[in-house]
Amino acid sequence: AFYKATRQYVWRRVEIRLPRTWLALVEEITGGEETVDEEAANLVEQSLNEAATYVYAATSPTKELDRDALFQLRSVIRARLEKNAVDLPPEVLTPPDSRNASPIRPRNQSLEDRNSRHKSKSPGRWRVIRAVSRATRDVVESVRPELYVPMPQDARPGRHILHLDFNHFRTIGLRRSVGEGVNSRFVTGERLHLALKEMPNLVTFGATEYMDGALTFSVLTELLFRGRPMSNQRRQPSRGRNPSPEESEAGPQDWHRRKDSQALEALDLCGCVISLSLGRCPRLTSESVKNILINGQCTYDLEHLSLFGDVTCPFPFEEDDVETILLEAPCITHGRLTYLDLSSHPITSSHLAACPPQPMLRSFGLSFITNLELSSIADFLLKKASNVEIITLVSTSLQLAPTAPIRQSTLAVHSTLIQQLCTLPFTLRTDPETLKRQQAATKLRVIELSPHILSALGTGAGSWRVVRSKGARGWYVDSGCGWTAESGDVGVDGVEKALFKRGLLSEHPLRKGLEALAESGGNVSTAVGWHARKMEVLHGDGLLGREDGLYGAMSFAFAG
Repeated sequence: AFYKATRQYVWRRVEIRLPRTWLALVEEITGGEETVDEEAANLVEQSLNEAATYVYAATSPTKELDRDALFQLRSVIRARLEKNAVDLPPEVLTPPDSRNASPIRPRNQSLEDRNSRHKSKSPGRWRVIRAVSRATRDVVESVRPELYVPMPQDARPGRHILHLDFNHFRTIGLRRSVGEGVNSRFVTGERLHLALKEMPNLVTFGATEYMDGALTFSVLTELLFRGRPMSNQRRQPSRGRNPSPEESEAGPQDWHRRKDSQALEALDLCGCVISLSLGRCPRLTSESVKNILINGQCTYDLEHLSLFGDVTCPFPFEEDDVETILLEAPCITHGRLTYLDLSSHPITSSHLAACPPQPMLRSFGLSFITNLELSSIADFLLKKASNVEIITLVSTSLQLAPTAPIRQSTLAVHSTLIQQLCTLPFTLRTDPETLKRQQAATKLRVIELSPHILSALGTGAGSWRVVRSKGARGWYVDSGCGWTAESGDVGVDGVEKALFKRGLLSEHPLRKGLEALAESGGNVSTAVGWHARKMEVLHGDGLLGREDGLYGAMSFAFAG
């Protein structure tokens, strides 16, 4: 009983890390790739036995077992099943003892034969159990409508899975030859499609480029058309050519099954498809982006906006359009943005001076803007965006350019940014209450800089340390600053909550953790970093989310 009660929580979240783990999962939730008629027929017989036992126990006036009555009740349910289950093939409804067994597919069977076998003779456990449940319910309602009888349940755990991702999946290091990598793949489209059909309650799915090209047409159809009415799933017929096998694959059973499944809430195709974000999209035009940000209703309430570009792929904005967007885009004028990346845009000091205040902005990207002065950035943070905690300034301003003297660059970082924006006011009082109330002019605590400047900063100054990612990115971080929740911390509303603090003591856990990251020299997890370049999808945290594995590498490690 305890196992049955906790099973749904054990299987709720599934992360695939190893190839053998994936094969074991497919075996567990589908019964293996060799789907044969005997398995479905045995499931019919098992479900009929369970249903007849439930109904007999609930309707029998005595507790003694009458096998003849039980067999007769089972025959009544089977007759109702054969009459109403039009979507089940006849060979599945035939008892295994009364017919010859279907041969198991040999290992050397061709892919076309295997696909045709799955399409024609695999009714799916969900259809079998649903048909038996309906037949049982009809029989019970015809005898005693007020009686509740528990319906048969699928013994396999696929219906409990809500989250499936391949973020940590790798095939590197398996010592496979090139031929094995091509002909003996692990995550194939057929296996993934079979597994997805056994997960009717799946709501989040994450894929990666290491999945051996398993995102086939049938897999994408299975993911995107879940929970939709049948009328919305039907595709327009092909015009001017014959339909492909993939286009003719879906039948009424597939539409019914997908209609009964949960609609997908989050789909992450990291490294698998492009043009899902506006960052690094070279085919976008300045006019099109301006129109959608100013006139598109879907962008009115944006909280995270990434228009990232770099020297290899600059964003195609024109200077006039930048000013128009800053002054007229609702997502900017409303001041509700918490993440904004304008890297590589032709932004000038006048643009920052004209930009509306951004009181909720926490992470700000301004990299690869050569003509933007550091003093203008500091003035903007001080007067209009004092809550910014993270800013990226890679190759921004002539003071931080690769051609500038390295001593001038390091002095500019400390004198223009850190001393003006991050330094606590001087006081002679040392009591804890005074120190606790002290705040700097802004909340700036992380500055992303070019690798050559970080190398020149060395071990840092004061509480500031250099933290490097697992890739090419790096940040100058105030290790004595951050959000902490301690006993007695009360916000302005009188409720205990985490507070933003500077001047943390050297033995504070947060400061010790940040200094440990600085000492690691880049030998860190892919989850270490700030100002993500990839949107976190599966949990809905967006560009302020934190991920590890391959997703974390895309967010924090890769420089582009």
